[in-house]
Amino acid sequence: MSDHERALLAAGSPDVALMTAHDGQRYFCAFPGAPRDEDGEPSDGSPDSDSPDSSRGTDASEVARRLDDALAKTCHYRIEGWWTYEYCHRRHVRQYHQDAAAASSANVEYKLGTFDAAQTAAKMAAKESARERSAETTRDDGERSSPAGAAAGNNADASATPGEETRERRSAASVSHVFTGGTPCDLADLNRETEVIFKCSDQSDGVVAIVDVSEPATCRYALTLATPAACDPSAAAAAPTPRQIECRAVDEKSETAVERDDSAEYGSGSGKGEGGGGRRGGRAGGRDGGEL
Repeated sequence: MSDHERALLAAGSPDVALMTAHDGQRYFCAFPGAPRDEDGEPSDGSPDSDSPDSSRGTDASEVARRLDDALAKTCHYRIEGWWTYEYCHRRHVRQYHQDAAAASSANVEYKLGTFDAAQTAAKMAAKESARERSAETTRDDGERSSPAGAAAGNNADASATPGEETRERRSAASVSHVFTGGTPCDLADLNRETEVIFKCSDQSDGVVAIVDVSEPATCRYALTLATPAACDPSAAAAAPTPRQIECRAVDEKSETAVERDDSAEYGSGSGKGEGGGGRRGGRAGGRDGGEL
């Protein structure tokens, strides 16, 4: 190790460490420094929430446009047990079972709804209204909170894990489509309906997939489709660049020699009299003088 590296270790710097592998080999490791903003304060690399560009790509209408561009004329499938679920963008949702012997057509089928533009618009308007009320409540609570309360809130935010924060930044506005007029329900006097919920895909390769199908109420279905088109592009562009820890093996022989040199430099005298050599002066002469 260099004198600078050894000085960092001696000072207890958080940017370096001496680590030992299972085979006893020691390594000098340097940790990448945390990114800092223009004021020199630690930063996670995410965009400032107060900046004009921080909300870019999160508007529901913009997300809906991206979904239409990416999913036009596509169908997606999910097999759950006996059933296969089919979602065709802005067309229909259906549930069917198909025997291998009858590959040309499904022998049991239920339509879970066809795309309803009016109900979809009403659903999105309700979500936007709820989002605005929630944002207004949050602002009011922040204005009424005391400095101590604000500090507590900041600490609560800091408790979120990095993975949760990343997913939150990547998620764009919540968008869903409503499908109505499906096959009449056997258990109630109504037709089957489905809400298709779009979420940001966790797949780095851009895979689009139905990730969940449920029936929260009788003949009322919820289908979740994961797609990159539902992600916030500004958050993806601002994702922090991975930083690597750099380690290199320490030559034990050379380090031992350096340590012995240090002990001689700061130790006793030459052994031929009192107060002999050494930068800090020697102790007694003779055999107690510390010759190496």
